[in-house]
Amino acid sequence: MGTKDSERMPYIREGSICHGIKDSLVLSNPFEKVELLPVPKKGELEFFSREEVKRILETIDPFWRDIILFLLLTGVRKGELVNLKHSDVRFDTDPPYIEITGNDEWLTKGGRSRVIHLVSEAIRII
Repeated sequence: MGTKDSERMPYIREGSICHGIKDSLVLSNPFEKVELLPVPKKGELEFFSREEVKRILETIDPFWRDIILFLLLTGVRKGELVNLKHSDVRFDTDPPYIEITGNDEWLTKGGRSRVIHLVSEAIRII
């Protein structure tokens, strides 16, 4: 669900409940006392602190450690990681990078390619 969808959900839910109450399908609003979580505005992203990353990596199954660390270091989305090909990785440049591009079977989130520079730890994982 995208940010715009999550911003609209309270209004959609409220409208549905109001219709249900008006049409006597629902006696009261079951969400009346639910406190909504704040939705960050574009540009107000929160990132994991170093301590949070350390706790995540200490807690997860060692099998997944390098995969999760690679995702955290690069910002690669899971769909991008699954569809990553060896030819997308460029070690012969400075800095090394991954070019994420879609294909006939899979499209990137925005429908465009993007370049992700690799730090040394991400290169080690590859």
